[in-house]
Amino acid sequence: MPFLATLPIAFLAAAAAGFVLERTLYRRLYRASPLDQVLFSIALVFMAMAGATSVWGPSQQPVELPDALRGQLRVFDSGLEVGRYRLFLVGVVVVLTALLAWLIERTRFGARVRASVDNQQAAAGLGINVGLVSMRSPTITRLYLQCKPDENLAEWSDARIWDELHTRLENNDGWHLKEGPILQKSVTPMRSFVCETMQHGRLFLAGDAAHIVPPTGAKGMNLAVADVRVLAQALTARYRRNDTAQLDGYAERCLQRIWRAEHFSWWMTSMLHRFDDHTPFMQRLQRAELEYLTTSPAAARTLAKNYVGLLFADAPARALNAVGEVSRSRAA
Repeated sequence: MPFLATLPIAFLAAAAAGFVLERTLYRRLYRASPLDQVLFSIALVFMAMAGATSVWGPSQQPVELPDALRGQLRVFDSGLEVGRYRLFLVGVVVVLTALLAWLIERTRFGARVRASVDNQQAAAGLGINVGLVSMRSPTITRLYLQCKPDENLAEWSDARIWDELHTRLENNDGWHLKEGPILQKSVTPMRSFVCETMQHGRLFLAGDAAHIVPPTGAKGMNLAVADVRVLAQALTARYRRNDTAQLDGYAERCLQRIWRAEHFSWWMTSMLHRFDDHTPFMQRLQRAELEYLTTSPAAARTLAKNYVGLLFADAPARALNAVGEVSRSRAA
């Protein structure tokens, strides 16, 4: 088989083998300890080496190079000679590195890869403070700019968005916002909603199916995870101990946290957003509240406690009823 034809075949064969190993073996170790994963990888390498030795023997196998890759090349008439095959390998590495960098930095697939690489321990090892980083990943985030509810997205070019973000996020401390590709644009309605009927028979609602919060307080995912945690505990009690008490009290346990988060998100939205129907008096009240929040340690602690997340309470909350809904401003 021609030498150059074997190169893509080798890459494809390695990719196929990796796919099979991930599907059959590695996937079972995703929740194992790092030590178990390392030991398994080392064992797999030794097994692969033993298999290759059994098939091809312990001796090195000769590779027939094409004539174009044989011999030496003189470098700048300096007397230094470099093998053509080595130069070929260097060229292949450079091309593949450039293609990989372009794939990771400039394509939607690369954006998804960067978004999935979100290991807090690895980030901490690099000196990144991950305590309160509200981002999709270390390299991808979602930012909001207030606009009209019927805003035409065609009028919001990437340059205009970056200009608005520079204006809002930069100050006089020398820090500058780093620009990158904008992956998605949309108009998000600033809406609050709670459906307190979170269970009916064997149907249980969780997350956005039961409640909506505006993104100002960053509580949507927190509430969804909290709902699932409560439901998982209740299902575990039902099927391990035949205890239905937690399932029966699922909505009660969730709603106490939901209404606290709803109030926090509503409060943040009311304080930070401008509304067309606000009088100058109401606007001054907003500013006074914001100034108090940024200067009072007590107010800052309250904000931090609600923003970071509330503790889980195992005791059922008191029963609530009715459906609450309020619509406010919108943001993009």
